[in-house]
Amino acid sequence: MDKGGSGGDWSAVRPERPGFDERGLPAGGLWLLAKDAAGCFGVGLEAVRRWRTDPEFPAALAVKFQGRLYLNVVGLLFWRLDSIRRGRNCSAAEAVELLRGKFRGLPCDADGRVCGLFS
Repeated sequence: MDKGGSGGDWSAVRPERPGFDERGLPAGGLWLLAKDAAGCFGVGLEAVRRWRTDPEFPAALAVKFQGRLYLNVVGLLFWRLDSIRRGRNCSAAEAVELLRGKFRGLPCDADGRVCGLFS
């Protein structure tokens, strides 16, 4: 039983979790990640809406949900970046350029970087 590092038996490193594959990604891949991110996005928007309209809704709770929203979006981007890099067998810089192509139309800075995502 290999304890990791040499690409051997991953079950020794990561305990088996139902609904996840051997790499720790959700079984079903991008669909489940997108569904999770969309759910978190909806909860975050609802929390911010309630915070703005309901004076009794605690601001700390809205900030907590908004933080989860941002963390999910960033996690989804990194997961996508890694899957592009692995699938195309390219460097991280090439994968960033491929992923950047998916964000055409978003606001960019003078260097052509998508604002807030790759800076």
